[in-house]
Formats: sequence, structure tokens, C-alpha cells
Amino acid sequence: MKLFRLLVLGLLLSTLAIEASAQVVKGKDKGKTSAAATASVLTDPLFPTDLIARLKLDTKQKSEAAVIFKEFNSKLKEIASKAGSDPDPAPAPPPKGKGKGKGKGGPAMSPGFAAALDLRDKYEEQFEGLLTVSQKKILDDIRAKQGEALLNPKK
Repeated sequence: MKLFRLLVLGLLLSTLAIEASAQVVKGKDKGKTSAAATASVLTDPLFPTDLIARLKLDTKQKSEAAVIFKEFNSKLKEIASKAGSDPDPAPAPPPKGKGKGKGKGGPAMSPGFAAALDLRDKYEEQFEGLLTVSQKKILDDIRAKQGEALLNPKK
């Protein structure tokens, strides 16, 4: 399950990176995409309300989920306020060698962004711990569809 989430997260991040580089090449963006991507990780809710509605949580699950979401939101606000004062990440070192897989890695991640991602993983696990097997299947199906949509965007 964790591997699946990491795969989806990797797909999301690589899609954002591809879009950012395409916008920079076109001259439409002067460094705003990375700030926008960071802002969404630092501001988006843990799960959208329409997704929560599709899971059809019972009363006990709703109350426990509310506690998890409230705690997540308060900690995310702390991280977001600190992230505003984070310096830009250090530039990536130049590639050390030639050949397949060497010197790759992508841009450095700011500490605030990394902390927000870690926080999201932690609270997503807590929330998923509340779900029944059938609810987890619904969540996995929704995530799979979102991943497919990222891989095959409508033009």
C-alpha cells in the first residue's frame, strides 16, 4: 500500500516537473510553478470532501476522521508558516559521471515541502487505518483513476 502511494506521489511530482519545464521553455513562467506546487501541498486538505463522501464513513469513523483532519490541518499550518521563511533549496550538484542513471535526481526539495509530504503520509496512514476493507478498495480505485488521468491527460 505504501509502495502504491509512493508510486502515485512520484507520478504526481514528475508530472508537475514536466509541466514546469514546459512552461519555462515557453517563457510563460518565471519560477512560479514550484511555488504553486509547494503551496498546494502546504494548503490542500488531506482528502477532498467528495472523496470522503464516496467512502460512506459511519458515525464512529466520521468522528475519528474529524480528529485526524483537525490535527493534520493545525500541524500543516505550522509547517506552512515556517515554509514561508525557508530559504530556497541548494542547487543540485553537477552530474559526476556519464551513463545510464548517473547524475539524475531532479531539483532539491525545500525543508517545508518535505515536511508537508511526510506529514501527509503519516496522516493518510492514520486515516486509512480507520477504513474497512471495502472502503480501502474504493480509495485505491479512486487513486488508480487519478494516476491514470495524470498519465493520460485530456487535450
